[in-house]
Amino acid sequence: MAKILSFIKHRAFLLVSLAIMLLSFTVTLPTGEMIVNLEWNGLCMILIMSLALTGLFKEKALYPLKLTADIFEHTAALLLFLAAASYILSMFITSLAASIFLIPLSIAMLEKKERDNLIPGTAALIAISANAGGMILPSGSMQNMLLNRALPEGSSFIMTMLPFALLAIPVILLMIPAILGRKISERVYIHGFEEEEIGTKGMRMMYICLILVAIISSFGLFRWQDILIFTIAILVVFDRKVFLKTDYTLFLSMFFLSIAGSALSPLLGHNALAESIAVSEILGSSAGAAITLPAASNAIDVLIGSNIGSFGTLASPAAFIALMTLIRRGRKEAGIFTLYYTASSILIIIVSLLLLTV
Repeated sequence: MAKILSFIKHRAFLLVSLAIMLLSFTVTLPTGEMIVNLEWNGLCMILIMSLALTGLFKEKALYPLKLTADIFEHTAALLLFLAAASYILSMFITSLAASIFLIPLSIAMLEKKERDNLIPGTAALIAISANAGGMILPSGSMQNMLLNRALPEGSSFIMTMLPFALLAIPVILLMIPAILGRKISERVYIHGFEEEEIGTKGMRMMYICLILVAIISSFGLFRWQDILIFTIAILVVFDRKVFLKTDYTLFLSMFFLSIAGSALSPLLGHNALAESIAVSEILGSSAGAAITLPAASNAIDVLIGSNIGSFGTLASPAAFIALMTLIRRGRKEAGIFTLYYTASSILIIIVSLLLLTV
């Protein structure tokens, strides 16, 4: 029973996705054509990114970032560095992966510097920055990988999402003095991340290259079948164990939700922008994209809607990771995080909606 409960706890999103897919069959029964017509380009990129990120973390390729962060003595500078790192990293390794790495790192650093009171606000800062930076490139989030090749011909992914990502920067900068309060100029002098084994240099480079290949492929320069075969062949030769260590939850969840979206398409599509925002607020941005895409007449509406919807509620991957981490530390910290995150998200959503009306 304990193992079953543990599985449910750690695979809740997968089980919810499966349940949504099964319920969608009450609207439309599944067919072979439905499976063939899924957005396999995006699903393939999600699978490749999952494999590459597993190897990247296994080889501790991001450890130099930990050493760099440890240099900062000025508290405001440290928070600015963490926000910038989250914003930039999320463009390339997804907002989810950036949060998985940076939130535990920030907690370890602030504990080392005896500034535990800053942990909830810093976690919110990282989550907001990850969501914002993850808008810019197709590799920035699961929904972006799913949606990029579905955009109308001639549409620019970057130019579509860049204004929204830039509008979030002032809110991110305002969060730093809000978190620090009167201690905005405080300095801390405690250092001490010890050197540790950072994996095999050649393997780290291989996984970094696979990440780059996935990013380039997401722009449609290669067929997804070719890049998938190439990735599998490389991993079979050099690191077969990564197939067993990879968590396929996100890929399977997006697969289930994509099928659900196809089945539910007769009920959707009247306002793809509003629908994708609504679903994203309830189930998360990746779910918003997967469910509303099949019925949408314009994938740009789904792209914008699901990314705006990544803010707001705690269902977005970056916010959910932060919340689960802080819940384990205590309800008080989780509550403070929720206040910081929600207030900042409301500001970003308001500004984003104003931009859409201009």
